[in-house]
This record gives sequence, C-alpha cells and structure tokens, in this order.
Amino acid sequence: MNVTHARFSDLEIEIVSPKGTVVRLFNKNCGNNTTLNLQFDDSGVALDCGKTASQIVLPTDFLTAFNGENPEGNWTLRVRDAVVGSFGTINSASVNICTQTFTMGVPDPENVDFVAYPNPNYGSFDIQFTSQSKTGVKVYVYDISGKQVYYNTFESANYFKQNIQLDDVSAGIYFVKVIDGDKKTVTKMIVN
Repeated sequence: MNVTHARFSDLEIEIVSPKGTVVRLFNKNCGNNTTLNLQFDDSGVALDCGKTASQIVLPTDFLTAFNGENPEGNWTLRVRDAVVGSFGTINSASVNICTQTFTMGVPDPENVDFVAYPNPNYGSFDIQFTSQSKTGVKVYVYDISGKQVYYNTFESANYFKQNIQLDDVSAGIYFVKVIDGDKKTVTKMIVN
C-alpha cells in the first residue's frame, strides 16, 4: 500500500475478508508525513515513521486471523480519516494471498534442506546445502506477485554453495525456490 496524507496520526486502515473478518493494518501511527510505502506481514518489523522507502511492517492486528478462510470473493480495504481537516490519497494498494501451508520443524524427504542467508538482505544472498542430484540445481526467485525475477541452473556438486545477486529489485518479500533433482523447497526472503 502506498498512501499520501498530511497527518498519518489521523488514519485508520483495515482489510476485511470475504467472510467478514476484520484486521487492522494501521491505527493512527506516525505524525506528519507525506507518503508511506508499506507492505504488511506478520513477520515484518516495527514501523519506522521517518523512513520514506518501502517497508515490510507488522500490521496492528495479525493477518493470521485469515488463516483457514476461503480467499475467494470480494476483499474490502477500509481507510478512515478520524479527524476532519486534512486530506490524503491512496496511491496504490494490492492484496497477495498465499494459500500453501508450510509446517516448520517437520522433515519432508521431498524437500531440499537448504540455507539462504542473510535474511533479510539487500539483494545478495548465499544458498548452501548438500546436493544429492546428478542433474544439477535450479534456483528461482519470485516477487510477492508471483513474477519471476531470477532464474539460473547450476552444475551438480556434492556441497552446493552459490551467491545469488538480485539486480534492480525493490525492497519487499520474495520467494526462493530451489530444485535439486526431484526435490524442491520454497522459502521466504526479505530484501531491504
């Protein structure tokens, strides 16, 4: 969401699911700002009111309130200026819905057990793991909208370690998919 407003301390922003579940994203935070470019994620960080670049921040309420709901239907974005006299504009807004469930801590023999670090980073990170494939390793990176921003194929190696450079990507949440033969795993990556 990209919002311009004279006084963010007046703004309340909520998102409502098709089922009617309401999650407060923003609740009268910050003082006098001009524009905030925000992505809301339960694994985000505290909002920095002085930062004008894109931020991945914690919503006021947790987005996990939507877990288990059918995402199909009309989603509603509610924005309320609680004080008369100042004005603002919603420059852009979008919703990305992830329906795949990942269970942490449960080993899966079909997954590649890889490490991607540092996370968060500035568009450069390393991937490493013990490879079992003789056909090579494929690495894909997708942005939050599902657009592929990186792809490369690497030769087989018992110990796979590669530096991945994401050129000209904006700050945000990305998904790194590693395919090692017939095994594959996806993990979330945050680029500042």
